[in-house]
Amino acid sequence: MAATNFTPISLYYSTTASTAPTAGNLVAGELAINTADGKLFYKDSSGVVQTLATKGGVNGTSTGQVLFNSSGAIGGSNNLFWDITNGNLGIGTATPSGFLGNKLVIATGGTANEGMTIYSSSNNGSIWFAKATTGTGRYQGGIDYQHSTDKLYFYSATQGNMVLDSSGNLGIGTSSPSHKLTVTDTGTAYIVSKGASGQAAYLTACSNANTVGTSSFDFIQSADGSGNIYVRQAQPMIFATNNTERMRIASNGIVTMSAYGAGAATFSAAGVISSVSDETWKIKDGVPVNPDAMLQKLEPGYWFYNEEKSPIFGADRQLGFYAQNVHKAIGNEAAPTPEEGKPWGYYDRSVLAVAVMSLKNALSTIEELKQRVATLEAK
Repeated sequence: MAATNFTPISLYYSTTASTAPTAGNLVAGELAINTADGKLFYKDSSGVVQTLATKGGVNGTSTGQVLFNSSGAIGGSNNLFWDITNGNLGIGTATPSGFLGNKLVIATGGTANEGMTIYSSSNNGSIWFAKATTGTGRYQGGIDYQHSTDKLYFYSATQGNMVLDSSGNLGIGTSSPSHKLTVTDTGTAYIVSKGASGQAAYLTACSNANTVGTSSFDFIQSADGSGNIYVRQAQPMIFATNNTERMRIASNGIVTMSAYGAGAATFSAAGVISSVSDETWKIKDGVPVNPDAMLQKLEPGYWFYNEEKSPIFGADRQLGFYAQNVHKAIGNEAAPTPEEGKPWGYYDRSVLAVAVMSLKNALSTIEELKQRVATLEAK
């Protein structure tokens, strides 16, 4: 077609496929084109003819390969493949559309079923990790957002092990978490949630995750600022070590312990501690030489805890002993010297034993005096 009002510029060209211009055909910066195979060339400042671009599907490449320039030549590889029909990108695979219709597939073993894939649609978005040995990578692990439920699913193998819903509730072992954290296993739900009835938070074990009232126990943190943690349980609460019961709190509040100190004790409903102290368990090793002198050194008195300890042990005025005084009066057997930095303590039974022995001495003296008085009165 004849040009009108302008002069057409024609590039150096060839109509023979696979024919490239020589350095002598071009000047530096000049373009050339092969109209048969769609290649565009230019001559660089070093006098070398470089391939600048080409249409797809040349030199053995398919139309889906992402083309690149390497050492002056345009080529492609199935390791970087664009699925033109479906708009999917494959890295390490030439069939990104063959794996769940995903938008991005990163394959590690030459197959789209091994590696990682990213899927998106108008409603859902997923990231999946796959193994070629099982065929379908979706069920090997991944993260899946489903618009229909507005939930984020975390998968391992064939299971949706964890779910995060739009309310911020996290479920493990359940797809319908009813609280901030719901963990279910073999019909039992363990729940962490913002508390009810003025409580700040609680951990509950119950038979139904949606009904906290069916709980077998609650760990509740108080909301009153005290920092107290309460344990609520309808059934007896049992504490055990090595599968052996050590302490039991019954539903009516009675506490029973199989071991209390060196012996055994139970707490009655009236608050009485019954202690077992069987002499067949012990080796007798004498008695205090002068219990009266020990008793004289004991200094009981009223006291209350200081500002540092009263928040822990209470601020009530009490009657009792200092462990240091018991140590001075009776000795290390009653109040052993603690390690550096450890608080002092003493054994109540030691104080009681000294008091009983001294009282027996006093009673013996009283009986002796009574006999002397009776003898004098008889004269």
